[in-house]
Amino acid sequence: MINKLNISLKSILLPLIILVVFFLLLSSQLIAAEKEYRSSLLFIASSTYGVIKEVSELWIENNYKHNFRISASSSGILAKQIISGAPADLYLSASPLWMKELQKNNLVLNESVTEIFSNKLVLIAHKDSNYQDLGIIENNIRIKEIFKESLVGYRLSIADSSHVPAGMYSRQVLKNLKIWNELYPNKLAFGSDVRKALKFVALGASPLGIVYYSDTILEPNIKILGFFSEKLHDPIKYLIAINSKSKNPNTKKFLAFLLNEKAQEIFSKHGFTNIRR
Repeated sequence: MINKLNISLKSILLPLIILVVFFLLLSSQLIAAEKEYRSSLLFIASSTYGVIKEVSELWIENNYKHNFRISASSSGILAKQIISGAPADLYLSASPLWMKELQKNNLVLNESVTEIFSNKLVLIAHKDSNYQDLGIIENNIRIKEIFKESLVGYRLSIADSSHVPAGMYSRQVLKNLKIWNELYPNKLAFGSDVRKALKFVALGASPLGIVYYSDTILEPNIKILGFFSEKLHDPIKYLIAINSKSKNPNTKKFLAFLLNEKAQEIFSKHGFTNIRR
């Protein structure tokens, strides 16, 4: 009788134990998944760090369980990292060329690729310099003379023109002004990204530099000498897209948030031009 009772209890308890263990495992997996999706990894062009940081902080205020890890570098370096398997959820590029490279490799969702804002290219100098305002720079008449006088023993600071979008646009400008060959390579100082090119001038290492207008907003030690005509370079458009391998459900929500009116106001404050208005 006792043996029969033990067998009966085992037949009842064993399925219950298995069921409890199953639910515990399932719960732990759900908790782990929830923790994983509380954070998004953003790969963004270095020139967008300040504006994306502010927008992400605004998002966190309304979505307190969700945070961001931000990796800011040149668009080319970030694209190559994604191609190598980096698990970014969202990619923001300062160049359509690098976005096309990821599309070619099926590494972004094509339907998510969006033009988010644009920028301008400017010539800068240290704030204490005596250069006069050049206004809109459309030809090489005045700028060629300035370079000749200022770059004796010094170099013009630009971002790396081999892969950094700001450097690639700068090269277009200098070629269209027909002064690239006079400057390359001995009269150019290449920054690994556009922020490095800005710092060379802000710290006095270079007398002049070419950077994005948005980069100048929060740098008190430089002044703008002139804006390069947009006829001298390709349109400076920033594109954003979701990594095709991202499984984070918050990614699409954050992308939509970046396109709303509040985010657009922050873009303008940081010196970017809203494309979507």
